[in-house]
Amino acid sequence: MLYRCIWPGCDKIWGEPESGVSGYSHGLCPGHTRLAFENTFRRFQINEGNPDCYLRSFGNCHRHWCTFHPICTVEDPGTEEMAELQVRLNARRQSIHLTE
Repeated sequence: MLYRCIWPGCDKIWGEPESGVSGYSHGLCPGHTRLAFENTFRRFQINEGNPDCYLRSFGNCHRHWCTFHPICTVEDPGTEEMAELQVRLNARRQSIHLTE
């Protein structure tokens, strides 16, 4: 399936074409996904007792343990970085459920 970013002004297309399927599905490209969740991720950081530094380190972050490190420190995260973020978010979610 091919996807087209819905962020205003972005014309990025990604994915693999499928035979017999024309057109695009929609979503946010990885670069704009990281921007769309900026405030949410910063709130998560504050709630965990960490500085709200998401997207403020300009690629010079040494907090490798941070949930958001895989996409925070790169300008245009790819599928590997997004997959690592998903793993970390799932682990975060599980640890929250264990402490409740």
